[in-house]
Amino acid sequence: MDKDNFLTIIKCNFKKTKITYEEYMCFFEKYYSDDFPPRQALFLILNELKDLNLISYSASKKGWNKVNLPALPQFFSLVRGKVKPKEVVPNHLHPKIESIFHEKTRKPTAKERKWLYKINDWLNKKGKPINIPHRERSLEIFNDEKLLDNITKNKPTGVLVEGDNEKALLTLEDVHCFYSPPPLAWENGYAIGKPMLIVENASTFESFTIFNKEKKLFSAIIFGNGNQITAQSKNIELLRKKLSCNEILYFGDIDKSGLGIALKLKKRQKQDRLQQIELYLEGYEFLLETDIMLDGKYSPYKLNNFVDIFSTHNTMHTCTLIKDIAWQGKRIPQEALTLEDLLNTF
Repeated sequence: MDKDNFLTIIKCNFKKTKITYEEYMCFFEKYYSDDFPPRQALFLILNELKDLNLISYSASKKGWNKVNLPALPQFFSLVRGKVKPKEVVPNHLHPKIESIFHEKTRKPTAKERKWLYKINDWLNKKGKPINIPHRERSLEIFNDEKLLDNITKNKPTGVLVEGDNEKALLTLEDVHCFYSPPPLAWENGYAIGKPMLIVENASTFESFTIFNKEKKLFSAIIFGNGNQITAQSKNIELLRKKLSCNEILYFGDIDKSGLGIALKLKKRQKQDRLQQIELYLEGYEFLLETDIMLDGKYSPYKLNNFVDIFSTHNTMHTCTLIKDIAWQGKRIPQEALTLEDLLNTF
């Protein structure tokens, strides 16, 4: 029995793709009639089929059947071939799109070419459109209002980038639109000139809003809404000027995501040459004194240089403590600082 016969027998007898050791061994022993040791022969056949990408099984031999040698996989999966549709290239490429295929240093991926061809059709039909918000343009081009959000890795300008470190093939300006972030939610503190405070989560926003009506320590309380605040740097700057504020503070969870948001926002403001944010250390110091410590959730954020970026000589100890908690995979939610705590302590 060779590999082709074995694979044909399996496919004829099973409609499923995952075949267990007992199942494939039963059929192999039934039809195998050569003089070569059957288990050794089956081992070679499975290896050959895997090399041809016709089946797949775990490379690790943990859990393999080792009743006799050689060990055999406890199961393998049939690799069902998918017929790729033929790529249809437009007859007329718009100059902007044509230049990408001929002049750019990076060639578009298959997925990017699919996007580019849709943009090409739109550019050829549209003429000279005015600039509109990016989701309106996304719906018009792709019939999906969120696609430009999903394929834009370098907000607010980059577009058509599959990898985080690759150069953008087009910008939002090329498709005649501009990035339109969610509206900035904030509460006026009626304390002109005082710092503005950005908080990560909704409950903390409500607590600080109530607290600030009495204490008036902040000119505004801004709802960060998690990571969404990182797209709001220009709106934050407009509000800062409106309220004659010279200091912007950030307060979020002590975990990788919370500290990562602060880092990302600071980086964005530095790129745009806007007023820099600092940490609301009083809030973080209170969290460090609580007895709450939870397991952290997965976050893609890396906290490299967090202490160097945010700390001064007097605050290095606090910044190091909160970074270490996040780095160790732990978290302290900012909700540990309650409205009652604010009214009684601050």
